[in-house]
Formats: sequence, structure tokens, C-alpha cells
Amino acid sequence: MRGTQPDLVGSSVTLAPQGARARELVDAYADACGSVPWIVGGAGAPALRTFIEARGGMVVDGQPDRERAGIERFLARARRRPRQGGDALRTGTLRAGRSGHSPT
Repeated sequence: MRGTQPDLVGSSVTLAPQGARARELVDAYADACGSVPWIVGGAGAPALRTFIEARGGMVVDGQPDRERAGIERFLARARRRPRQGGDALRTGTLRAGRSGHSPT
């Protein structure tokens, strides 16, 4: 994703990690996205809702078609915030987590 400026980053969590690893994973995603709005869907996303929303992300519980209005409101709010340079997502500085899986 180097050199890109996406309008939105979307990811999916099938199995949510437990305990401190859950917060570490969400923190890594949030840091990687920087000022770019990000959403998380999938079966494991609701278990991470508290962490995701605390870091400025959005959980998509259902089908994106049914969530469209909420996603559009989320993006409208995010667009009003100025982007900052140096996001880890755009510079490629994100490191893989301890599990060996990169959050991007």
C-alpha cells in the first residue's frame, strides 16, 4: 500500500484473539491505518468492538449492503478530519505481530 492514499481500509476477522493479543492486534491495525478510516467485519469482529471503536474504527456486523448508511456516515465524519502524513500504512513501517500474521 506504499504511496497510496485510500479513502477506506476494510479488513475481516474470522477468529478474534483473546486477552492482550486482541488489543495488540487492534492497536496494530489502527496504527497502520493512521488517519485513514477503517472498518472491520467478519465473524470475530463483534468480539473486538470495544477495542476497534476505542481506536476510531467501525465494526460492520452484518452484510455491507445493510450497513451502507452507517458506513457512509462513518466516512463522512472521517473526511472532515484532515489526514496527516507519515501513516504506517502508507510508509510500510508496520511489523508483523507475534503470531507472524501482518495486520495489513
